[in-house]
Amino acid sequence: MNTKHISLAFAAVAALLAGCAKSPIQEPSDGQFTNLELSYVGTTETKAAIDGTTFPEEGEIGLFLFKDEAAATPYGESGYTNVKYSYNSTKEKWTADPSIKVGSTPGYLYGYYPYSSTSTDIKAIPVNSSLNGDDVMYATPVKDVTDQTAAKASLTMNHALARVSIKVVNNGYTGEAKLSKIKLEGAEIAESGTLNALDGSVTATKSSVTLDVTGDAQTITTAGAIYECLLVPSKAVDGKQTVTLTLTIDGEDKTATLSGDNGVIIAQGTKSNITITLSNSGISVQTVSVEKWNVVEVGGHKVTVKVADDIAAGDIMFSPYVDGNNVIIKATSFQDKLLVCSVGDNAQCVRTRTNNKFTFTISEIQSDIEAVLAYAPPVTLTVTSDGNGKVWIGDDKNRTSGQYQFGYQVEIHAEPDDNFRLFRWDDNNRETTRTITVGDTDVAYRASFISANMIPGLFTVNSSNKQVFLSKGNLYYDGNENRYCFEANQYDIPPLTPVDDNIKNETENHVGHFYWSKNETVARSLSHYSDSEASESDVFFTNDSSDPTKPNSGFTVSGQKGVWRVLSGKNDGEWKYLLDSRKTAYGSGVLATGNRHYAMVKVNNMAGLLIFPDDFSSWPSGAGSEPTVFDTYSSNMNNRNYTVAEFTVLQNNGCVFLPEAGNRDGDPNYSYPASVLNVGSYGYYWSSTPYDSNISYVTIFRSDLVDSSNHDYWRRAHAVRLVTDAK
Repeated sequence: MNTKHISLAFAAVAALLAGCAKSPIQEPSDGQFTNLELSYVGTTETKAAIDGTTFPEEGEIGLFLFKDEAAATPYGESGYTNVKYSYNSTKEKWTADPSIKVGSTPGYLYGYYPYSSTSTDIKAIPVNSSLNGDDVMYATPVKDVTDQTAAKASLTMNHALARVSIKVVNNGYTGEAKLSKIKLEGAEIAESGTLNALDGSVTATKSSVTLDVTGDAQTITTAGAIYECLLVPSKAVDGKQTVTLTLTIDGEDKTATLSGDNGVIIAQGTKSNITITLSNSGISVQTVSVEKWNVVEVGGHKVTVKVADDIAAGDIMFSPYVDGNNVIIKATSFQDKLLVCSVGDNAQCVRTRTNNKFTFTISEIQSDIEAVLAYAPPVTLTVTSDGNGKVWIGDDKNRTSGQYQFGYQVEIHAEPDDNFRLFRWDDNNRETTRTITVGDTDVAYRASFISANMIPGLFTVNSSNKQVFLSKGNLYYDGNENRYCFEANQYDIPPLTPVDDNIKNETENHVGHFYWSKNETVARSLSHYSDSEASESDVFFTNDSSDPTKPNSGFTVSGQKGVWRVLSGKNDGEWKYLLDSRKTAYGSGVLATGNRHYAMVKVNNMAGLLIFPDDFSSWPSGAGSEPTVFDTYSSNMNNRNYTVAEFTVLQNNGCVFLPEAGNRDGDPNYSYPASVLNVGSYGYYWSSTPYDSNISYVTIFRSDLVDSSNHDYWRRAHAVRLVTDAK
């Protein structure tokens, strides 16, 4: 059975002009009208919740609409009497065909559940006592419903019946223990009656109630069997009632009386729990308790739901129920506010929320808990842009009214669980980034947009789930233009000028190997390494400093100031987490090991390290053959030499390639200029983290080694691949 848990509200859609369309039900004759559709249906708890399921989608609701509170004047020429609404899975709403149509004349809306075609009189809905039957509910009337207010109208459902839960436990009884009938008498109850759905009153003549038990439920075991009785109250009673309970077991009547402190409250919306023990000497009362229907019991513990004291009566409607291994609380606020659910000192019961749906794992409920629903406090979303173009924030991909334009930073006061999408315009195009979901507390978000200088894949770099984008290629310094740039392709290295057969040097207008120094002039020098002010407290090419004037607080690459940085090193650094520790989706290939991080390959004849983004799940079509060795070195580079076209497919899927760009040694004792060595056989990539007074951490890979936490002398110039924080 496909089910959907609901609370009851209405949304207006498809506003049409009167006379533009005709319906079998006569439309209101007073101008514009709106179709009424139930977008949210539910209660404090329904009969269906007794069985641990949700409100059934196949359930049907009857609605009435009148022009007056006394339900004497029909709405529209023909009126709306007992209109059946059922769940529409396509719209995910409750609809009718034809629908109730609301015009500018105010209407009074009434409803009940479950729908019956014979219930044409709003003041006389048939009700019956039953075992595991249908809970009967009536709606609190909604006044002044018009085409203007229908979109925000809400309908609260109320219980018309009383609920008595009887648990019978076999305590040494030696017969077959077959229960065939349950009889209740003496209390103010009735076999049947009628419900006035205008005010919830029930008209019934007091009588005994006999309920037949059928099927597997007949057998009473030592674990006990529970029987849910829905009873028609014959009149309103506030106190406990004396009830004579008779169980017909193996053809014999066995009777117990519940009175005094063990009396039972049988009134609309109450639940009485009775535990009965069965033995060879008869039946006896073990326990009796009375509670509201907003209590769910799991594993011997109760989950009680209430509304915060400062919330207006009737503003929040909720429904707790059991769904598999979880207790679910579905709630709605008639003020259209997001809710929070607190559980006091029960830390083990921290809930998972989806909008106003709260989930508690049953195995984590170790004691009785009281869940309190309240309005979610507003939070502040602070968004900092990278300064390129005009940044907008909204709830869809289009540039529409109601969105915010900002330059460098903006604060937005939002509700928890609000979703925002960031996107940027320049004069020619728009670039989008991901959706931000606001949590329960203030949140800061960095708007680092995927641009031509970034690879689109996201890479997690620490246990706090911080993610980064990597630059489109290795960093180089253009001495002629006095600026930093990125190589045109990920597999590119600086062009080398031959000096003789064995010596190839970089040029000052394209320096792609950097000394480890916070002094940019030193770092990009082709001279021998010399940095008299270097300290092991220095950092290298990072934008973590709060002072943007310092070289180590970020630097300009292709017009972007303060965005780019180098990953941290050492055993618990970002390089190691990226290559060894993060979770990825990739794992469906030849080895089927799962969670693959990288493979050693060649791209356009250049050897290097191919790194997979977090969400890389399978080898894409058009990318050539999949590697066979992952997360370790491969002496033959997996026998893979991907063409430019094949690698473009991988890059478009977020993959990063680090070429074996070699290195250069700036030891003053060596000849000048120092040659670039090991191109195509070694990859050395700096981290931002010093090791001691003249050594820092570096990631190294070659045909027999991949080491994300190695270290090397500052005087050795290595490649740099920059990242920008995703948030």
